[in-house]
Amino acid sequence: MSAAGIDCSGLVHMSYRAAGRLVPRDADQQEDAGIPVEEGAARPGDLVTYGEGEAADHIAFWLGEGRILHSTQRDGAEGVVEEAEPAELRGRRRVIFRL
Repeated sequence: MSAAGIDCSGLVHMSYRAAGRLVPRDADQQEDAGIPVEEGAARPGDLVTYGEGEAADHIAFWLGEGRILHSTQRDGAEGVVEEAEPAELRGRRRVIFRL
């Protein structure tokens, strides 16, 4: 966290920490620590990463029914938001996984 708020991987890290679990700090490391699941088997609380290339650059909590909870700085939706998975992210989806 900083004066600017919390970023996406920090939200995941701090949420797990509050529940008594220590997980990696960055989205790509969180993805590496997880076990992939198919979208049809995904449960609320699983995680979904986004990015192009070799490493994830964004992460969100999967809520089910196409909805996510994440921290974003996207125009018009700044901060921690629950929303339908935006098309721009859906097109960059890497994996849904469970920690």
